[in-house]
Amino acid sequence: MAERRKLGELLLEAGAITKAQLNAALLEQRKWGKPLGLTLVAMNYLDEETLVRTLARQLGLPIAWLRGKRIAPEVLEMIPAELAKKHRCLPLTVREEAGSRVLFLAMQDPADLEALDDIRFRA
Repeated sequence: MAERRKLGELLLEAGAITKAQLNAALLEQRKWGKPLGLTLVAMNYLDEETLVRTLARQLGLPIAWLRGKRIAPEVLEMIPAELAKKHRCLPLTVREEAGSRVLFLAMQDPADLEALDDIRFRA
């Protein structure tokens, strides 16, 4: 499996940030321990939409734009509210795929394997 490219590299390559901004954000990240993307946004070096698009590209995942969308109550009920808050996720839809029902989620951190396991077990 190919190694995932670093967020900072992708943002530099896209011209979204400068090397100086990346270095300053990395220092801030080490100081406070927050994710690099959130640090870049907090420092006003990057807008949130660019961060989301870059993370989606990095992870090979689609973006879930929620503005104006309605989610069926029965889908929302599939994930208990406390679990959704804990893992910062939102059930979006259920689809039939290969004879199985598949739940699609919007997640703040889709790379959080512990969250995915917990949700899979409880859903």
